[in-house]
Amino acid sequence: MSIKIIANDIELHGEKVARILDIRPTLRDELELLLSRVPELEKKFNALEKSLNEARDEITLKEVESSEKYREGFDDGQANR
Repeated sequence: MSIKIIANDIELHGEKVARILDIRPTLRDELELLLSRVPELEKKFNALEKSLNEARDEITLKEVESSEKYREGFDDGQANR
């Protein structure tokens, strides 16, 4: 994602999306600092999303395995009656 302040405009991927009006210099500096952190935060978010997807896949696999084991145990119990 590319978001930056150019003059009094906020641009997203090179396209103007908003205009900054009547902002204190200190508040503008804070806004610029926050916007400069977007790429870093996006990388962290993507890594977290990947970890969550891997965990979800692992949980799904464990659920399938436990269902299969339950079914095998049930079938064995029925066969030994």
